[in-house]
Amino acid sequence: MRRFAFAPGFLALNLALAGTASAAADFTFNVKVDLDSVHQDVQIVQVNCQVSSSAVFDVPADTVAQGYMNVPLQNGAYHGTLAVSASHGVGKDPGLGKVYRCDLFLAKTNVFNWPQQGANVEMWKRAKDGTTLKYTISGPVQ
Repeated sequence: MRRFAFAPGFLALNLALAGTASAAADFTFNVKVDLDSVHQDVQIVQVNCQVSSSAVFDVPADTVAQGYMNVPLQNGAYHGTLAVSASHGVGKDPGLGKVYRCDLFLAKTNVFNWPQQGANVEMWKRAKDGTTLKYTISGPVQ
């Protein structure tokens, strides 16, 4: 089975991706995460990565591999690198993966959302004013 490694660019709230090989997963994304002052109502911060055989990520049939990792917040902050492993699903061929996407999610009472900006956004999912908000990255499988 082919294993894939990535060295992509920049992800959300100062999350940077770089790849390494992994024996247990088809794809491994090393995601650099820098978070500060996460709202106290946020119960889970999660990085979710998936690999698709098409550029449309909302079509489950096209998803060949996926995985996620929760960010271990301490006092509303985390600065480090997460190794997010993505494994192929039953009957899926990871060799068909053409593109990847990793997203940062916030969760309150099992309701997951992307970080957002604006005065009308609930406080728990609002990015600090003046923050460059980027919570997803995607690119070709190489």
